[in-house]
Amino acid sequence: MMDESVDISRHEQVSLVIRYTDDQFHVYERFIGFQRASSTTGEALFKLLVTWLKQLDLDINNIVGQCFDGASAMRGIYKGVSTRLLQIVPTALYVHCNGHILNLCLVDLSQAVVPIRNNFGIITSLYNFIEVSAKRHKVFEDVQKEAGLVSVSLKALCDTRWSCRFESLKVISRRYTEIVTTLQEIQVGDAFMLLRERP
Repeated sequence: MMDESVDISRHEQVSLVIRYTDDQFHVYERFIGFQRASSTTGEALFKLLVTWLKQLDLDINNIVGQCFDGASAMRGIYKGVSTRLLQIVPTALYVHCNGHILNLCLVDLSQAVVPIRNNFGIITSLYNFIEVSAKRHKVFEDVQKEAGLVSVSLKALCDTRWSCRFESLKVISRRYTEIVTTLQEIQVGDAFMLLRERP
């Protein structure tokens, strides 16, 4: 299993997980690590994979399956990593990652059900209103400190990671009173001028 993502410093990182069996057919799964990718083309990612496997002293011909997300660089029928691997190892069956499929289904479902779509729209607006402005974020921090709480930030939503929706909702649930107080202070308190502030 291989996936790529942009890290916090805006660099492409590729993760590799290997699933294998021993002589008794016990299944093991090991996270191998991250490597920085110079490019996210199918060719570059394939070369990275082959080099990585060689460094681990693993024979590419022993691969019996491959699992990626649905991105064209990974599963593309002409130039994707999957196609390139199948040209070398025809028995390396490609499977679309179930985690990615589930995430795509949940995102589509959340857009199709109006109350859920509206809920996530409000969460996005709340995040943009408080976190995009340093001054409004400071009001939120101060309210939390006055309540004797460790200051936390609201979390942005991300379509490609369903777990970030949970993290966002968790922060809102745990800091609901402080969020309401922050909005009230911005609306009627000395911070009223922050309503018009542009990020």
